[in-house]
Amino acid sequence: MGFYFHSLELLTVLLLLQAFWQILLLRKSPETIPYSRFLLGFTLILHLLIGISFGVINQPVTTALIFATSGTGLVVSGTYLLLALYGVRSRLLQTVTAMAGCESLIGLMALPVNVWLHSVDKANAALPGMLSLLLLGWNMAVVAHIWRHALSVQLWLGYLYAIGYVIVSFLLASLF
Repeated sequence: MGFYFHSLELLTVLLLLQAFWQILLLRKSPETIPYSRFLLGFTLILHLLIGISFGVINQPVTTALIFATSGTGLVVSGTYLLLALYGVRSRLLQTVTAMAGCESLIGLMALPVNVWLHSVDKANAALPGMLSLLLLGWNMAVVAHIWRHALSVQLWLGYLYAIGYVIVSFLLASLF
């Protein structure tokens, strides 16, 4: 009986990872993510922890905590504002879960690249710098894709919002 439950839990995790991966590949939309407050909380905590991990690479822990909290807050508040603007706040839970989950997965991939980037001198930073830019571009495409579906708008408008989101993220980062 115990093996069955562990297999079922593993299958559930694999299905969730597959759903997030399909969104990362721009094949599925945020409504494929289960409507779950637990999953929302889990992805937001994961997003926060990854943000803290990024921050402590080159900042004091308190600064990293503030930076990560503001980044996770931006995911929630930016998505809320856009969904409210379009009158589709009912999509908030799945949209934020998709955003936080996908950004967390990209963040997990970007974390070793960021460590690499901060551990080399400027003369050797070209490759990790380029990889960081590619991951940033991928993240922006995913955000545009998620918001495009959540807001039921054209892709170019999703990209416009994603560019604004990245600019606000960089502005927040520059404060710390």
